[in-house]
Amino acid sequence: MDSIIHARDLQLTSRRGQVFGPLDLDLGHGISVVHGPMGSGRTSLLLTLAGRMRLGSATELTVLGEPLPARSRKVQMRTGIAGFAPLDDLDDSVTVASTIRERKAWLSPWWKFIREPDQDEVDAVCALAFNGRTPKGPTRIWELNDVDQLLLKISVALMAHPDLLFIDSIEQIQEPDGREFVWRRLDTLVDAGIDVVVAAASTDISNWGVLRHTPTTAEIPNHSLVSQEF
Repeated sequence: MDSIIHARDLQLTSRRGQVFGPLDLDLGHGISVVHGPMGSGRTSLLLTLAGRMRLGSATELTVLGEPLPARSRKVQMRTGIAGFAPLDDLDDSVTVASTIRERKAWLSPWWKFIREPDQDEVDAVCALAFNGRTPKGPTRIWELNDVDQLLLKISVALMAHPDLLFIDSIEQIQEPDGREFVWRRLDTLVDAGIDVVVAAASTDISNWGVLRHTPTTAEIPNHSLVSQEF
């Protein structure tokens, strides 16, 4: 397997004890699912792999061929994160268009004026994630259901053109039909050349039969992780 994530003896500890690991990990292209119960450290693991959390220790850790922590900034530039509360929480009171404008301003030079996007630009930003169900620009965030809020977070993350996208807790989508739709959209991201790593409390086998890209699973039981093909 051509690994985009390779780790040996990866672990993180806090004053309260072991957060995750030590673990060995090899994940390739496509969709990867890191699953384990609440408290298993899966969110911290994904943020570490995305270069957003300080590495505890590891014999080896590379993401997209970049060694961590030495090339953390490079990894941050090549990866995106979505669904990580509170890191990318959306302001309920603002509109979809304003959310996109804010992200575009963040990605642009400080001196550049960024106007509110029209519906054509909103559609373009959201096309890959939403697949024709893009909300209208004036829609307030509080009017979106949980599926559309996550898809908007994914759309905003994709504005930086990442090679690899990390998504926290698929269970934030409560209904099985909603999760199936999200899995289908992640399948389409892979078709577009974007690899995806998703955190989950358990495998979602009932929704994976519709996917073209069979997920690779990685379980975190008792702070140890072993990857396997589903």
